[in-house]
This record gives sequence, structure tokens and C-alpha cells, in this order.
Amino acid sequence: STPRTKLIKIWCIFFLLASLWALGLLIMVISPSKPLALLSVRISNLIALFIPILYLHFVFLLTEQYQEKKKILFGHYIFTFVYFLSGILSPQNFIPDVSPKMSFHYYTEAGTLFYLFPFSFLWMAFYALRLLYQCHKQADAVKKNQLKYVFIGTGIGFCGGFTTFPLVFDIPVYPWGVYLVPVYIFTVSYAILKHRLMDINIVIKRSLVYSLLITIVTTGYLLFVFLGEKFSQGMFGYSSQ
Repeated sequence: STPRTKLIKIWCIFFLLASLWALGLLIMVISPSKPLALLSVRISNLIALFIPILYLHFVFLLTEQYQEKKKILFGHYIFTFVYFLSGILSPQNFIPDVSPKMSFHYYTEAGTLFYLFPFSFLWMAFYALRLLYQCHKQADAVKKNQLKYVFIGTGIGFCGGFTTFPLVFDIPVYPWGVYLVPVYIFTVSYAILKHRLMDINIVIKRSLVYSLLITIVTTGYLLFVFLGEKFSQGMFGYSSQ
């Protein structure tokens, strides 16, 4: 059906953008040069602006509230596009620089525009998860299982993603939440396959599997870099700063 096809399309785009965000973060932390690190983190964070709004769109479709809430969704899309354009037109006010922080040779510095990002990220993620929870309480047994895995998986994923923010604002919190991303991928993928959240044949045609593989490989490599950094510090006293 058309609503199901839309659901799959939005989910695939969501997965793809999450993969590109993770790739940009990876390039930043392993970059041999400051210009490359700065370029990658600017692009990846501009991409990341669309991750929460796409998730909200996905949840509206999944909970069959799209028609009822499409004006709200449209308003959130307008906000996201304006924010995105502001970041493109004024990159110095979005992410002005990268600098050494904790064990990272390069990490994001926040410009004035960037301060809005964690709040918009948190608001849209919280709104979507609240809708999922409310729908879960009223759903039948089959739907409850579907929504439970999506709620747990994406909740873990968004909490993990949010831990990348404190260090941006020079709050010395290591972004350990990145390690939760594989848990999120596994949980939601399990819901898709086991509980028939989507028609897996259409999903394959729409390239969810390819997006999933990109995410897994990227995240695995990113974790390898983080763990390698910590191991090197412990064994040899090495620091990338």
C-alpha cells in the first residue's frame, strides 16, 4: 500500500543519513589534517539535522497518525530546512573550528547556530518516542511487539547519539553512547525481520539492507578507532593530542 511504501522510504533515508553522520564522525576523529576534519564534521552535522525529523515522520506513519499530524510535521520540516540553510550559508556560525578535546585530536567546536541543535534533536526524538509509547499502550499484541522493539532500539540509538553533544560544548563527557549504536541497529533490525514491521522484500528493493550494511561497517570501524585510541593510551601512554 502507499502508506507502507512511504514508511519504508522514510526508514531507508533515515538509515542512510545515520550512516553518513557516523562516517563523518569517523573521518573527523581519524583525519590527518584539520581542514578535512572540519569539512567532514560540518557536512555530517548538516546531514544529521534531518535525522530527528525523519524519525518523527517515520513514527507518524508507523502509528497511523500522519494525516492527523501532517501540519505539525510540515512545521518541523520547515524549521529543519531553515536551520540547514543557515548552516550552509553561515558555516562559521554553525561549526567554526575543530580542536583537540580529551583523547581526540580533532573534535567539534560549537558556533552560535549549533547551540540550537541538541535542543531540536532532543525535542523531536522525545516527541516521537512519546507517541510510540502512547500507541504501544493501546495497540493489539502484534503491534505491541513491533512498537516495543522500535521504541527500545531507537531510544537507545538517540541516547547514544546525544552523548556526542557535551564534548562539543567543552563538557568533559566522553561520547560513550556511540557504543550503543550497534545495539540500536540490531534491535530495530530484529523488529523488522522477526515481527514483520515492514515487507522485507520491498525493504530489500528500497536498499535498506545496503544502508544497514553501511551503518554496521561504519560503526564497527568507528568503534575500532575509539577502542584503539584507548588501548594505545593504556598500553603505551599514547595520546593523539
